[in-house]
Formats: sequence, structure tokens, C-alpha cells
Amino acid sequence: MLFGLLTPETYYKTNSKNIINLEFTNPEESVKNLLNNLENKNIDLFVGITHLGCDKSTKIINQSFNLANNFSKIDIIFDGHSHTEIKEKCIVNNTLISQAGSYNKNIAIIQLNLNDKKSKWKYKLMSSNDLDYYENNFYIENIIANIQNTQNSISKTTIAYSKFPLIGDRESVRCKETNLTQLITDAILWKTNSDAVLINGGSIRESISQGYITIEDIFKSIPFNNHIVTKKIKGSNLKEALENGLKAFPEPLGAMAQVSGMRVVFNPNNPPYKRVSEIYIKNNPIILDNYYNIAVTDFMSSGGEEYTSLIQGENINYYSSVEDIVIDYLKNIKIEISPQINSRLIYKIY
Repeated sequence: MLFGLLTPETYYKTNSKNIINLEFTNPEESVKNLLNNLENKNIDLFVGITHLGCDKSTKIINQSFNLANNFSKIDIIFDGHSHTEIKEKCIVNNTLISQAGSYNKNIAIIQLNLNDKKSKWKYKLMSSNDLDYYENNFYIENIIANIQNTQNSISKTTIAYSKFPLIGDRESVRCKETNLTQLITDAILWKTNSDAVLINGGSIRESISQGYITIEDIFKSIPFNNHIVTKKIKGSNLKEALENGLKAFPEPLGAMAQVSGMRVVFNPNNPPYKRVSEIYIKNNPIILDNYYNIAVTDFMSSGGEEYTSLIQGENINYYSSVEDIVIDYLKNIKIEISPQINSRLIYKIY
């Protein structure tokens, strides 16, 4: 018996236009109802295909480990969402939990004996590099090759050169500024000529290596096709948005604020939503009752990553996707990429 579960975080982890008329129920309640309805059925195996994860920023009630703790009838959970690599056999309350990381880097292999499920199963996490041991399917291989050949004329186009790596890995962009987050936000500021830029670190997914930068590199790093919108945002609503983006610091969070055109002073020792003490736009302290032209993604503009205070702003103008803006910026502005950053998010402990 296979069943699927999607995290309730989908409400704010994806653009609201993607989930119109969809409802996300509590994972525990959903599984409880499922198991009750199947109680008298002769089912040998319950396998959950889930996108719940075990990220620290996810409420425990929505994590796959919590599901296993509460429902021992589940035999296996193939999980996702937190991009975790579960390298060794992990059994929680008689449930085996597997997660293979992300981006096809690994594959999890589970073998079990239905006559002795709990003690006889085997678990192995294999790197995709080790799959050369298996023979490829010629038909599928040809389909992939044809698609790649069609795309390569565009994707392999060189647009810039960097003497240093651009840091965009999940562990970095979700808890601090990097040279890549600053390049991206600077590109948006250049394109929109707005007062300031605010995006979330979770929208950046991969670093870019030292050397020639191609269009493919940009799309791998910024894959979501989020478009930019400039909004007339009240200073108090901007402060609330920044509090949301810094609420977990220094722990990683998809909402992590990444900015350009402003400096933000905050105290991470204060409770969440009470951390930001100073905000400067164009070197001037913001006035909470004044309005500012702020560039954000359409995802955040509609409340994504719990940036609900941005919903209230009036839309001023619309632009192309973040990746297109960055490509345009690198083509037209000959910037000198540096491994150093000039801090825009300044934490002071007092």
C-alpha cells in the first residue's frame, strides 16, 4: 500500500498561484484516517512517499520522524523536503525512514523480506556516481541526449568569468550573506532602480564554481523562475518582513533575508520578531510611517515563506525572472567578483 503526504508548509513554500483551491491537512490526521479506513484490509506493507522532511525549521508535528513515532504500522517512509542524506539504516518506532539528499546525487536502495520485515531489511545509500555499475536503458538515454543537445546551444553560453567561487549552497544562503546572494540582490537593484531589494535565501540552491559562468550555472543556482515585482511598502511592514527573515538566525531558514540597498542592524539574542533595531535605506534611517519602493519576488509578494506583511504593499512594476535579471546584469555590468562581502545584515549582541 503506497500513500503520499505533502507538507503543510506548502502553503508558504510555494507561490500561492500554484495551490489555488488546494487544501493541506494535518499529516497526523491524514494518516490516522487512512489507517482507520484500511484497518480490516489485508495489507502486507505500508509505504509512505512523503515530502515532510526533518529540518529544524519545520514544526515537529509536520516531520517524518514524528509520523513514524506515532504510527508504527508504517513500514517505510521515503521522505524529501529537507534534502537530508540518511546514510545508514534509520528505524524509528519500527518504521524505516529513507531520504537521499537532493538533485539526483544519491539513490536509496531498500531490500526487505515480507515474512520478516523488521529484522531482515537492508538499506544502502548509493552515490549516483556508483550507478555506472548498472546498464543504462538505451531508449531513455537517447531521449536525454536529444534534449541536452537541443538545450546546450543556449545553456552552455558563457556570460562571465569569476576568479572565485560564488557561494550558494543551502547551508550558507539560509543563515548568512554570501558573495552570490549579494550579487543576485545587487542585480535586482540595478534592474529595478528601487530603493532596496529583499529576497529569501531559500530561493538560491547551488554554488557556482570558479571560472567561466554559463547560463546553465545561473539556472542551476536560481531554478524557480520567480519574477520580480516592485512594491510600495510601508516602513513598518518592511520592518516586519525583515523580522520574519531574521527570526531563526543563526539557524538556517528558507526565509533568511538577503538584501541590497539597505543595512539592517539586529540582535539575534532577542526573541523572534523583536530583533531588528535599525534599518537604513540609502544610508538614511527608515521612517516607519513612510513608504518605500522595494523589489521582491512574486513568491514573497504573495506571502511566501511567511512574508505576509509584503502582501499589503501596492504593486508598482513587474520585471522578468531573477535568473534572467542576473544573466542580464553579468552580461552588461563588468563586475569584479570577490570572495569578500560587505555586511548588510549587521548583528549586534547587547
